[in-house]
Amino acid sequence: MPRALRAAAATVTVAFATAVAAACDSTTGPPASRMAVLSDTGVSDTILTLLTAPLVVRVLDEIGLPASDVPVRFEALHMPYPASSYGAFLYSAPDGPQIGTIIVDTTDWNGEARVWVRLGIHAGQVRIAADAPTLALSTTATYTVLPGAATRVQVVPADSAAYQGRGYTLRSAIVDRYGNARPDPVTYVATAPTTVDVDESGRIAAHAIGRGAIIAAAGTFRDTAWVSVVPDGMIAAHKVRISGDDATAVVFMGLDGSGYEERPVPYWAQPRPDWARTGDAVVMEDGGNEALAKPNQLVVIPRGEGPTIPVGRAVQAGHQFYPQYSPDGSWIYFSASPPIVGGVIPDGYGQLELWRVRPDGSSAERLYPGGTYHNNDFRPSVAPNGNRVVFLTNRVCCGGSSLMILDPGSGTVDTLRTAAGLTISGEGVRWSPVDNDLIAYVSTRIWLTSADGTTQRAVTPQGKAYGPEIDWSPDGRWIIARSGNDHLLHLIEVSSGLTLPLGFTDRLTAPAWHP
Repeated sequence: MPRALRAAAATVTVAFATAVAAACDSTTGPPASRMAVLSDTGVSDTILTLLTAPLVVRVLDEIGLPASDVPVRFEALHMPYPASSYGAFLYSAPDGPQIGTIIVDTTDWNGEARVWVRLGIHAGQVRIAADAPTLALSTTATYTVLPGAATRVQVVPADSAAYQGRGYTLRSAIVDRYGNARPDPVTYVATAPTTVDVDESGRIAAHAIGRGAIIAAAGTFRDTAWVSVVPDGMIAAHKVRISGDDATAVVFMGLDGSGYEERPVPYWAQPRPDWARTGDAVVMEDGGNEALAKPNQLVVIPRGEGPTIPVGRAVQAGHQFYPQYSPDGSWIYFSASPPIVGGVIPDGYGQLELWRVRPDGSSAERLYPGGTYHNNDFRPSVAPNGNRVVFLTNRVCCGGSSLMILDPGSGTVDTLRTAAGLTISGEGVRWSPVDNDLIAYVSTRIWLTSADGTTQRAVTPQGKAYGPEIDWSPDGRWIIARSGNDHLLHLIEVSSGLTLPLGFTDRLTAPAWHP
């Protein structure tokens, strides 16, 4: 062998022996990491960017030399938020098809495996894990996804409420097309500053009962936050179940959304709560389970902790509906079907009759005899002086529901008629808490009628529909009802028709105002 070749071979042999000796030296051990990221880590770029440089990892064998032909599994991991979002997408080549969130590459002669990365749509830190399962090695590369170009300004909450003299802080940001917030500054302007004003930080101040808007602006972008400045009050309402993982409940809260409490009820129940005069409990329907085992009955549930108190258990009637306290709290008025005795369904079981019972379950009595099968008397509501009860019935005409008035003392019943002699039809009805001559009822719109039926006035405009469960404020100034248009609870001022939507109540119905 020529001398030059012998010298080169000796150099390689010495270098290899040195590497082996270093790898086997018990004092230094193998290299600290046998799998490492070679490409730049901590790279930042905007959403959906395909990075120009690949993610490269190197794998070493047990003695610290490059390990070739080793499968390396790259996986784009879920982001912490949103939980279902991947932080990136992986490609086998920069111009190749998108493979997905997992790609397997095999190390080359230099122990290197690579993958190309396109950042995802949500801003934040993303991680890509690289694993060599056959060697039980792993490492992680980290990238930062930045928001994209501005597309709009977004303000939260978009619609809420506040009491006079109070307020809350809006959260606003310029966002890209996927809702990622940018650092651009946002300014605020109040459209009705005498009703509700705002400072430069987004803190609103509620001054007078009414409806106002806050305009959030950044560059050419605008968004609006609506604010209802509402009277003081507490409501109970039925929270509607909307999915299999959800729950039906009775909720308690202030009209500004404060003090929120929730009491779960059976998912099929229609509680229709009504406040006790003391304001610490409501009467409601418990939902029952099935006709022959446990009929729908009345119960009283307290706010906060406390046991449910059966009310209708001693009532000799079947299903019980539409409970309403008398103004003095001494009675609970309701509707009930005839009782099932010995498992036998009686004739006329489909009808509803008017009843009342003491809050402790005593002295139950039927107030008005039921009619024939499918004749129903329901939704009783008592005058402030306790002398009369307005209710709905379908026994008068044509299958619809008409207003009737019962005198509980004498048992006499009168059909409420207009000055022209026409019956007054409705789906819901409630006597004013302060006026013995004023009744609110729902016939698509909300109406007022005198107790003798001779005068009527619409409270809400044409084209605005409301559900049948309505209630008055304790002072008789307002009516609360669920809108059939935007599906929110509305406060309607009786004298003016001023309407204050509660933007956070889209799942609430059957509201009852704290007496």
